[in-house]
Amino acid sequence: MANSADNLHSLFNLWRSRVAQRPGATMGALMDLDGLALDEISTAFALMHVLEDQLRYLGDHNARVKVHQRNLRRWMRVPLMPQVGWSANVSSPDYVVTEETLDQIESLSSFLDGKVFDIDDERLPDLRDLVREAEALLASNSTMDPMLASYIRRLLASIRNALDDDSAGFAFDYVSAVEQLRVAFMAAAESARTPEEKTGWRNMASQIITGTGVALGIEVGKKMLGIEA
Repeated sequence: MANSADNLHSLFNLWRSRVAQRPGATMGALMDLDGLALDEISTAFALMHVLEDQLRYLGDHNARVKVHQRNLRRWMRVPLMPQVGWSANVSSPDYVVTEETLDQIESLSSFLDGKVFDIDDERLPDLRDLVREAEALLASNSTMDPMLASYIRRLLASIRNALDDDSAGFAFDYVSAVEQLRVAFMAAAESARTPEEKTGWRNMASQIITGTGVALGIEVGKKMLGIEA
């Protein structure tokens, strides 16, 4: 899987290509307001939300992200098409997304490589196994705090949905979700009332921390930035 900046670049480039293929058509017709537009616009904002969170995380740990954050704020205007309007005839792809914007997104993608990365295709089977094991452990655990159990259940459901639905997975922040799982597993281990349950949840967290199950990309990012895990 590409990182979220790569996916945003692909989506914006797709919008440019539609103008190139049908110069003079209205923006509404090009975007297919009754069909693809709402899903694609929603995906664009979801990707930018992931990028916003990742840049905030890196900035909090002393990475230089301000230029990317400023650019991101400008990109958030693109899906709204304020520069042309939906009923206007569009003759140039630059009215939708400029080449300069695509270059900025490509620069962000390069910046994020190795700092944060999404779970790649080779790790997806491991992630599915992790979700399956955690669901089984959760089902057999009768003493966990109901609020914590509900939280873990929602996290697992969101990951499973992203794995099973390509459109949902396209804009899903796997790294953040798995990091939240790690913290939740540790909380479950600390609050477990039996040695068996404590060991079970610690083993689940260990699969993430050590990379024996899912190699968590954000841990690689921390090491590259000199951040203590």
